[in-house]
Amino acid sequence: MLSNKLNHSKGEALYLQIKDVLIKRIQTGAWKPNTLIPTEQELIKEFDVSRTTIR
Repeated sequence: MLSNKLNHSKGEALYLQIKDVLIKRIQTGAWKPNTLIPTEQELIKEFDVSRTTIR
């Protein structure tokens, strides 16, 4: 799976960094068609961010 490390000192918002990671996972085939993406709670744990950021 692609890196889940976020750059907190980068000028880009965390939610945009997460969006980019999720898009790359879809584009690279890390998530196959017709499979579920991780739940909100799983993403919160993986990226170590708040629920608001994930939403």
